[in-house]
Amino acid sequence: MGFAAEAFSNMTLEEKVGQLIISRGFRSSTLTMLRKGVIGGVSSNFIRSVCGTDIKKIMELTNQIRKESKIPPLFFTDCEKGLPQVFRFGTEFPSNMAVAATGDTELAYRLGKAIAQEAKALGYHIITCPVLDVNLNPDNPYIGIRSFSDDAHVVAEYANRYIDGVQEEGVIACGKHFPGMGDIHKDPRIAIPVVDKGIKGLKNNDFYPFQSAVQHGIRGMMTTHVFVPAIQKDEEVPVTFSRKAIVRQLKGVMNFNGLIVSDSLSVQTIISHYSSDEVAVIAAQAGNDLLLHDYNSEPMEMLEDLLKAVKDKVIPKKELDQKVMKILQTKEWCGAYQRTLLQQREVEAVLQHEEHLRLSEEIIEKSITVLENKELPLSNEQEILIISARNDERTGSLTDLGINITAKAMTLYEAVKERNGNTAITTISEAPDNEEISRTLNLSKKFKHVIVANYVRMNVHEKGGGTLPEQQIEFIRCLAKQNKSVTTLIFGNPYVIAHLPKTANMLVSYTDSDQALQSMTNILFGLQKPSGKLPVKISRKYVRGYGLV
Repeated sequence: MGFAAEAFSNMTLEEKVGQLIISRGFRSSTLTMLRKGVIGGVSSNFIRSVCGTDIKKIMELTNQIRKESKIPPLFFTDCEKGLPQVFRFGTEFPSNMAVAATGDTELAYRLGKAIAQEAKALGYHIITCPVLDVNLNPDNPYIGIRSFSDDAHVVAEYANRYIDGVQEEGVIACGKHFPGMGDIHKDPRIAIPVVDKGIKGLKNNDFYPFQSAVQHGIRGMMTTHVFVPAIQKDEEVPVTFSRKAIVRQLKGVMNFNGLIVSDSLSVQTIISHYSSDEVAVIAAQAGNDLLLHDYNSEPMEMLEDLLKAVKDKVIPKKELDQKVMKILQTKEWCGAYQRTLLQQREVEAVLQHEEHLRLSEEIIEKSITVLENKELPLSNEQEILIISARNDERTGSLTDLGINITAKAMTLYEAVKERNGNTAITTISEAPDNEEISRTLNLSKKFKHVIVANYVRMNVHEKGGGTLPEQQIEFIRCLAKQNKSVTTLIFGNPYVIAHLPKTANMLVSYTDSDQALQSMTNILFGLQKPSGKLPVKISRKYVRGYGLV
């Protein structure tokens, strides 16, 4: 008898119900519940909330959980760009859009494999990757560079190779965000978006990568907080809570038999419309197998709510058993049941992986896309002014997946100055007032060439995510009129190019890592040949596949 069958045969009702819960954020009842066997999974957010980013403490807690848990849990993490998304160590990888800009699907395979290796080394069994959304809306405030492309077939092609890389390592790839968030106009953490189109359009675009991933053998899928009338009919709930969307569409029409994980049940859109004692029950009823516990409550409360629902037959016992068996079989597939303890030397070896660093660099170098080139390479002698955006006081250290843009200014400056000693730098706020615009324009008149750099962040939890403030765009318009020799650098979401004036040189990097800043500089001074192509359409001129070499 295998692990799943044997464990299932010996479980109490309370233990079965507990398997549906992934604990997130530090809560006092979590360790007690693990020892009792009434929690199914542990999130990296819980580990970080207890241990911070101390590798030794993380290993000790992970090993403690593995040794003391009555039923071994799944370890769950988000790491679209690698472990640094949650912790401060591991390899920082570029965005999915950067991968597609290289034109090489094998890089997607190698990326999935590398991220899975690092996650597995730290003890994780499930990673919420890849993003399967097709970024159909250029003004999407939530997806943007997290998507491979605005073409469904391109997304599917890259995602499937990514899935191969992840699951060959014995790690569960959990695709997101079903049924697709690429055509939304609202941040789903702030308001529930509506994807209002016919079923044909959904099948050909939004659904296509999900269906393709299912056929390709993806083992996990995350549902999300959008409303899709074409598949939900008269329901007025997010897909996370929709049985029609999950059971009828995902499991039925798409024939997905893997693990279904709810999106976060603690975002504002959920807690403002549903009470904490009902969200888990509704999500389980809808067809989700694993539920991302609310940060703001004890997981014991979620257990009690679910247990009551099963006893009251709100959640059928038969469906509970099916969920639990699926979870246990998943634990068997990925080896979670073996309780393997982490070894510090092995962990550190993987988290300081030279091959992974080189992979990250290779993707970045091959992805940078040149849209305009009238004055490249730049002279090593002419006077250059770098104007770099900085974080506004109102946003403080607001970040995109952990990156503070103010710190990027000096990194870019040092890289350029190494090539040209006559380089100076000034910073400008993301939303400059007229006085700051005037002052910066006057300063720029003193230089032969101006480089203006902007960092376009997606994950900002407020209006304006994925774009630039109008004040910044106006400043660049004024600069382009005044100075004829201007290079525009965009780090992050490339769609902002559509709102900017054409300048002598225009380059896009789909990430803003230090390596991206260095590679961009190398292209500016002719030390590296550009090869990236746009994986999305920006305008009539800058279409998918465009890129000067």
